[in-house]
Amino acid sequence: MRSEPGELRRDEGTSLLEVLVALAVVTIAMTGLGAFFVNGNLAVAHQRDQRQAVQVAAGGIEQVRGLQGTSVLSGRGMIKSKAQWDAVKSGLYAKKMKRYLDSMAIGWDDELERTDPSSPLGNEAAIPTKTQTITVGSSKFNREMLIGRCVVYFMRNDDCVNPNVGTPPSNNAEILRYFRVVVLVTWTGKSCESDRCTYVASTLIAQSTEPTFYSKAAPPVMMSTEMSFYVGREITQKIDVDGGQVPNVLTVTAPSTLPSWIKMSPGGYVTGNPTVAAQATSVVRVTDKRGWWNEKTITWKAVLPPSVVVPAQPKSFAGQQVNYKVTAVGGVPAYVFTAPKDLPEGLELAADGTITGSIAKLGAYPITVTVEDANGVRDTKTFTHTVSVAEPLSLTALPDQKINLGSAVTGTAVAKGGSGQYTYTATGLPAGVTINAASGVLSGSPVLVAGRYLPTITVSDSAGESLSDTFELVVETTTKLTFTSPSLVGADQKSTVGSDVILPLTTNGDLLLLKNVSLTVTGLPEGLKYNKGKSEISGKPKTAGTYPVKVTANSLLPLPQTATLTFLWTVE
Repeated sequence: MRSEPGELRRDEGTSLLEVLVALAVVTIAMTGLGAFFVNGNLAVAHQRDQRQAVQVAAGGIEQVRGLQGTSVLSGRGMIKSKAQWDAVKSGLYAKKMKRYLDSMAIGWDDELERTDPSSPLGNEAAIPTKTQTITVGSSKFNREMLIGRCVVYFMRNDDCVNPNVGTPPSNNAEILRYFRVVVLVTWTGKSCESDRCTYVASTLIAQSTEPTFYSKAAPPVMMSTEMSFYVGREITQKIDVDGGQVPNVLTVTAPSTLPSWIKMSPGGYVTGNPTVAAQATSVVRVTDKRGWWNEKTITWKAVLPPSVVVPAQPKSFAGQQVNYKVTAVGGVPAYVFTAPKDLPEGLELAADGTITGSIAKLGAYPITVTVEDANGVRDTKTFTHTVSVAEPLSLTALPDQKINLGSAVTGTAVAKGGSGQYTYTATGLPAGVTINAASGVLSGSPVLVAGRYLPTITVSDSAGESLSDTFELVVETTTKLTFTSPSLVGADQKSTVGSDVILPLTTNGDLLLLKNVSLTVTGLPEGLKYNKGKSEISGKPKTAGTYPVKVTANSLLPLPQTATLTFLWTVE
């Protein structure tokens, strides 16, 4: 239907608005779908890369399992092995690899080291020391294969640990020796932090070949000489016996007896549940099926369980290097400290409990530490390490000053670092002079008492840190009472224990015709005294230390006047 000339069509403006809105909706939807498809493709690609990385790591593990334990280290020279180990330990993936490297001791071909300690071999070994680049599909992966030695003390637990850390059992039969092979696979992927992706796999390979068994058993021999039990904990241990034709039967040889907190079964299982720390001995006999026997004295020890002793409120500033130690009490040394949870970024825990490193970001960081004693008994505690502002608190105090009597003291103490919120205080200032608690500015009335002052300025921040500094203030005059000996500038004294000391104390009272000038001396080191008749300090100091000494001079005639002398007396 056609409209008449001049007639207004009501739908023209509305249709255009609807088209614009529709276009906007379609644009927004397509933008969202585009991001969805891009992210979806990235996720699929990352999952594909992860599966391929697992395959690359599994290929390395199978390569290791195809070797006998005696051949795992073949061809890996000491130089190349150390270089590979150090590169990983200090490289981009050091934090991820730390717990693996800490759990083993670096290994290399012992025979190769014996015949050629400087051998450059390793890159072409069956398990190479060099980084291998492996292409799977369109993706490239780097594979590192590190080998170390670890041991399992199976009577304690099934952990394979570094043989250089902790206390091994006295019976070598309780030690299982393994090679730990760690495979690190890395690749570039946009779904990973800093585009660096990792996958780690590890396996254990027995170091020795299959054991040889003999049909005739040797005589029984008891290996245990000492067994420890823990107050408040009922635990059962087995007396170690080598050899003997089973069953081996263990008994206590009279007149020896067991302590009241010990029970022993014929099979050699000993249960202890002590209530206090104690020690006792018993003679124990083992007899095998043939009647062959062996005796040994065993010491039973009841000790307190190991307990972690955490440092008191450790603090540091952002980026500040720290070095403090977690210790332990109780248990049976030696102790081994580990962190069951990751430490804050930048900190490391050594096996002896030393924590080192620095934390870059502010905050309160929980640190969990476990101690394990020589018997594998553990204790775990958590404490908080607080990181505050990036710069340590510092104070630029006032320089030494000389002013004339009747002048005002001026100057400003300046603090930096810390929390940034400071409070200033001062001691030892002349009467009428104060410090502004917020700004550190000194101000007040003119100084009316001549002499020497040693004001101490202290700044504290809102984090509880504080610093102090002292400066020398000399107030000079030629018309009022003051000291002439010792010299006001640099009046601090130094002497040694037991040495004779004579220090004259004089004023200008005679020059000013002042009468009855009296001196009062306080704070002298032990062994020194003020001799009023000679106007001197004399004696022999007895105790080393630094002593703040104050001498006050007073004159009443013709007009009351006062002078002060403050100095430090150091006795060495």
